Amino acid sequence: MSSLQYNIEAELSSAKNRLENLQKQHQQQNTVESSSSNNTESLTPTQQLYQRALKAKDDMEYITLNQSLIEFMSSSNVANGSNQSDGSDVEELIKATEMCTALGLLLIQHSYNHQQLNNEGRKSTKLYNETLKWYTNLYNTTRTKAQIFAAQLYKSSSSEYPSTEQSSTVINEALVTSGSSLNGSGKCLVELQIVHDIIMHLQSDTQGQQRVELPTTWRLDIVDELCKPIANRIKFLFLNEETGIMSSSSGQQPQAGNAQQQQQSKIERLPEWTFRYLREVIDNHGVLSFVMEDGVQPLIDTVVNTLIQRILLLSTTDTVDDMDDNQQTPTKAHEIIQQLKDQYYSHSTTYFLRETSRMARHVIRSKSFFQHPDVVGSECQDRSIVLKGIEQLFLFDTFMEDKMKDTGVGYSGVNMSFLPIRMLDTFLSSNESLFRWWLDEERDGIIATLHECGSSSLASYQNDEDIFTSSMDIVDKEEEGDSSSVDRLYPPISELFIALLHSARSKSNMFMSNHSRQMYIGNVIAQACSVYLDLVHAEATHLRKQLLARPPSTSSSTSTGVPSVNVLRSTTNLPSDKLLTCNTMEWSALITGTHLASQLLLQPSSSSTDTLDDNNILEKVGVSMQHLCKAMVDDYTSALVETIIMERAKLATYMMRAPFLLSDPLPDLPELPLSGPERRGQRNKDTSNGSKILALSPDLNDSMHVVSVSIKACNEVKVKVGSMFQVDDSSTSGEVEPSIMLYHGCQSIHDAIKYAIGQKLLDIALDPQGMCPEIYQSGAQQFQHDVKAFNRLFNTRQPDQQPGPMERVVTSARLMSLESSQIQSLRETFRSLVDADSPIRNLFGRTVDESGEMNEPSNSRLDVDDFYEDQRLIDEAGNMLEAKGFNDLALEEALSILNRRL
Repeated sequence: MSSLQYNIEAELSSAKNRLENLQKQHQQQNTVESSSSNNTESLTPTQQLYQRALKAKDDMEYITLNQSLIEFMSSSNVANGSNQSDGSDVEELIKATEMCTALGLLLIQHSYNHQQLNNEGRKSTKLYNETLKWYTNLYNTTRTKAQIFAAQLYKSSSSEYPSTEQSSTVINEALVTSGSSLNGSGKCLVELQIVHDIIMHLQSDTQGQQRVELPTTWRLDIVDELCKPIANRIKFLFLNEETGIMSSSSGQQPQAGNAQQQQQSKIERLPEWTFRYLREVIDNHGVLSFVMEDGVQPLIDTVVNTLIQRILLLSTTDTVDDMDDNQQTPTKAHEIIQQLKDQYYSHSTTYFLRETSRMARHVIRSKSFFQHPDVVGSECQDRSIVLKGIEQLFLFDTFMEDKMKDTGVGYSGVNMSFLPIRMLDTFLSSNESLFRWWLDEERDGIIATLHECGSSSLASYQNDEDIFTSSMDIVDKEEEGDSSSVDRLYPPISELFIALLHSARSKSNMFMSNHSRQMYIGNVIAQACSVYLDLVHAEATHLRKQLLARPPSTSSSTSTGVPSVNVLRSTTNLPSDKLLTCNTMEWSALITGTHLASQLLLQPSSSSTDTLDDNNILEKVGVSMQHLCKAMVDDYTSALVETIIMERAKLATYMMRAPFLLSDPLPDLPELPLSGPERRGQRNKDTSNGSKILALSPDLNDSMHVVSVSIKACNEVKVKVGSMFQVDDSSTSGEVEPSIMLYHGCQSIHDAIKYAIGQKLLDIALDPQGMCPEIYQSGAQQFQHDVKAFNRLFNTRQPDQQPGPMERVVTSARLMSLESSQIQSLRETFRSLVDADSPIRNLFGRTVDESGEMNEPSNSRLDVDDFYEDQRLIDEAGNMLEAKGFNDLALEEALSILNRRL
């Protein structure tokens, strides 16, 4: 009985405790309900209505999400546990990926409502988070299975990937051919990542975000898997690191090339071998073209397009037609995946290039190449080792940039995180001491090369006798038919400088850092340009001395006994025709070469890394070279016109005699015309046949000959350039432009001689010194004949070209040689413009007095100040000159000639 009583008491005690617990729970529930009722009572009716609406919406989303989950589990047979497959690993991976993708699309479908109801107290949010955890676990499991793709890369004929182009072709065929096991695993790998990226982005998305961004640590899984074999081979070949795969493959089939590289694996050849191998992987082995462009990228595009179609179909399968929020979900997801495709998934080749450059960086960093004592520093025995290493950096960066351009993207059209690593910025410009040492080496090398080329033709010229001897050598070579030294369009120094300048600008554009480019331009390019200017100036000085060279003595002769007359014309000290032609062509070539160099400096760079500051520095140097070109033209023209033509060819004598020629009213007419050598030395006016047929003034023979030889040399250069580019009247502007660049020197010389000779003759016509107060028709006609003879040597003026001195002196000579009646008519017409009270004149310019008799024309002077009192008078006078064909002259110039003409 005692035990029974004990059991009864225990049961009563237990029941009493349960009753007390129930009472406590009831009290707590009443407290919560009372507080809830108090809160509800404190809300306004509108707020209460809104709270009920939110709860109803949460219930609807909860029901909708449950319904989607039920349909998903029913279709996937998850509830019955029959989703397991007894097939191969690839088949299991495909089924697992399809299940993971379907669950991911379900989350994408309901992600918008989850963001709107982002409250842990909501039932739909709790269910969504639980589903997200399920997806995460399922994704991790499936992603582990997807490692089968990496294992398949080493099977069958693809085991040597990427050693041969054939293995790359096999990989490509497996990626694009349906039904292939590799295609199936690769497609699963891509599909898993894309869906996972969309879901992760939707979870971190904020309202109003315009651009889709993925984390900077984002990886493209399928490209990473394809890069791992390459990385393993690089470790094996250059870092002596054997992975399990590489050791097994090398043990089965050793390669002679790899063994040879291992035997020669010295530190000084590391950049060359590394970059060469990576270039072969990209090009010769076909990884970039066969695998990435033809295999991986089409596969990614196919998967993305398929997912876009499936996401768009979600809107048609929505069970709640009245929910606008659900209708926005597929559209938003479609926009996100489209942006991800444009920014990330469409750049698999660029991503591969970035990974390749990272491999190269890893190798050079691991071996500490640019810090190794055998390469740089006091222990380095040969500085060419580091120079060759830096050269390899330039070559690899250029190679990568070309590949980026081949993809149609370029460095400015892709996400910055996708850009290949610049080897120069990583290893050269970041090391300040190494960078400055390299800049000094670059500068010294370029300057030494320029000096070696420029000094070859100038070192032997020490005095006037050496220069004269060199001039005779030129004539001898010309007579022997060896005209190679004067038959070029630009000198070797200019050709060399342009090549070096182009190389230097290309190198400066390879640096991404603006500071590095500025240092290279200031320390290398600017210094090289300064040296080039000095060399060109020295060459121009030599050419001037050669043009003005005189024999040191009357007995001077060449080593062959040829007298100095071969260099100078007979009976004069003028340069021979051959020497003058050669010298003019050399001047033209030197000016053209310098002009081409200046245009290269003035041309803006097409590189996206070039800045405005870079162009400003180079533009200033280019402007300096243009000034040098003008100075050389002036130097040549001064030597030719002021010394050769004016002094030696006696044009100065003609200029002193011309005022007397114009102001002589009674010329002495010879009975017979003089011509040929008999006229040399004559200083009288040259007329014949009663002044009806004129001949050139005898003291202009030598001047005319020198000018004609120089202009002929310029024309020969233009003809040669025209034959090279087949320039004719029907040529397009694109064909004429390069020819204009190549005959810039000869055209500049032509125009300068024309201007100088025209200015000399114009001074005679306009008489600024007052040496010719009167002009008579007979002298004016002779002067017009002389002017026309010079003008015929030059090319005709272009329609849009402004009149120069030669055009103005031709017009002046034509005006002063008019008949007396025409001159008087012009004079009276001008006078009638300024004299409003002048009497009516007849056609012959005579006035009628009060008695009705005719008076002689007035010879009073015309004052230009009378015209400037009224703008209308100036306009009328200008129109009259234009109508008469004298518009090349200014009004005061025309009036000066009319006042002096008798």
